Amino acid sequence: MMPRRTFALSCASASALATRRDASASDTLRAQYADAFEALRRNAATTTVPMTLERGGAYAVEWTLGDAARTLRGVVDTGSPFLTSQRRGCDASGAGAGWGCVEAEDVRFEAYDATFETYGLQADGRTSWYAGKRATLGSLEFEDLVFGVTDDVRGRDAAPFVGLVKYTNRERGIRPSFLQQTDIASFALDFERETLTLSRDSLVDESEIGVLRTVDLRSIGAPVYHYATPCDELWINGERFETSKPIYVVFDSGTTGMLVDRQLYEDSDFHLGTYQTHMKFTDTNGETKYCGSSLRTCKLSEDCLFVVTPIDVPWPGCGDDFHIVFAGLSVLRNQGALVVDAERGLVRLGRLVA
Repeated sequence: MMPRRTFALSCASASALATRRDASASDTLRAQYADAFEALRRNAATTTVPMTLERGGAYAVEWTLGDAARTLRGVVDTGSPFLTSQRRGCDASGAGAGWGCVEAEDVRFEAYDATFETYGLQADGRTSWYAGKRATLGSLEFEDLVFGVTDDVRGRDAAPFVGLVKYTNRERGIRPSFLQQTDIASFALDFERETLTLSRDSLVDESEIGVLRTVDLRSIGAPVYHYATPCDELWINGERFETSKPIYVVFDSGTTGMLVDRQLYEDSDFHLGTYQTHMKFTDTNGETKYCGSSLRTCKLSEDCLFVVTPIDVPWPGCGDDFHIVFAGLSVLRNQGALVVDAERGLVRLGRLVA
């Protein structure tokens, strides 16, 4: 009888152990599903957030940082790569008024040595680089996202950025871009609905009208992979500008009017005053695509600023071997929307269909 009793006890113990194991496995599986669901919730394939048109003619979006989900704001800038904010410790009446400020508890550690950054007509001065706690933009959430905190921002209507240039020249010591730290492949600025969409999938259909191929200007000295495309013809005040040099147009939502390299400005009718300019391109279907702006179209919109300004572009050969035009919001808003596929090197100009 003893063996049978021992066997019975063993079966009971095994049954209880199996029950506990099943319960534990079930709990583990539920936890895994919960974690996966939460990850999907935080990291949806696409998110769309509202853009606000600021005084001075720039669009801004909100993002949050830290355990307290501190709200920060930045200019939506397709011409710069970084996510930046104002200096630490400022309040509503200080240097970061209206844009929000980063506090010590919002960051995990200093990720890189400080640098001095300049963007077109804005100088950010000393910029510290931190890994942030739980940065979110719309439904997307990122841990240890590296961003810049600036101490002395200078320039007219100077502001922090939500930079959307994805690829930089890391060999030159340039800090990681916002998008380069993510798997976001594409984005869209809808100026009619005033929204920014970020997507892990492409938002550009190459067969559509108005899709242009970008060129990587890093090979001729650019510090980042701008969303630039060759211009077939440049028209100023109704006259075609004649040149044998290539003209590259950078689509730059961080600029309100247009910036052109100084040599182009002085060699063309730009220096005489500009009331209209248009650029001609060839899209991926071989069709002609025009974009541009004028004082007349800007007068129809009180918040449009069509001003052409010369800029010293510090790239070897700029002005001598080629020309650069940074086409800003006064041009882009006339198109209705700008859609970029950073992975495939495509931009689309034209209204978005709901």
